[in-house]
Amino acid sequence: MAPKKRRPGRPADSPAVFPSVHCCAESLIVARVWREIADPRKHRDFMSVSNPGGVPVAKRRDNLVVQWVYLAEIDGTLLQFSGLDQVRECRAYFERKTHPSTRYRAAPVEHCWHHWYCRLPAGIKSLRKRKRVLKALDEILRKWSRE
Repeated sequence: MAPKKRRPGRPADSPAVFPSVHCCAESLIVARVWREIADPRKHRDFMSVSNPGGVPVAKRRDNLVVQWVYLAEIDGTLLQFSGLDQVRECRAYFERKTHPSTRYRAAPVEHCWHHWYCRLPAGIKSLRKRKRVLKALDEILRKWSRE
């Protein structure tokens, strides 16, 4: 019997990696959530308007009250919210299995404007990523909804 050839890059005593092990490890990836002080030069509000580029976050008149922007990074996709109400609205959207239609009546001039959920990246509505998004949004609400 001839000795087994070793594949380069893997030590002889290391076990083979099976796809089922990889899938389990993949589900352990945690989304990163954080918040930043709202800066109109840096942050934009994508959910309150139908403008694809969003609008700068409104600066508060009172400098003593801090306005926060909440961010979540899930599988390389960055979601940005200008308030906890937007986080709750997004969470309600991702909780549903069937989503609303992307067609709506608009003025003829606004033919290229869409709702915020129409501009989500491809694949983020899949079941696997939807669960990750819900976990991240729940974490944002758990950490900062009491303030």
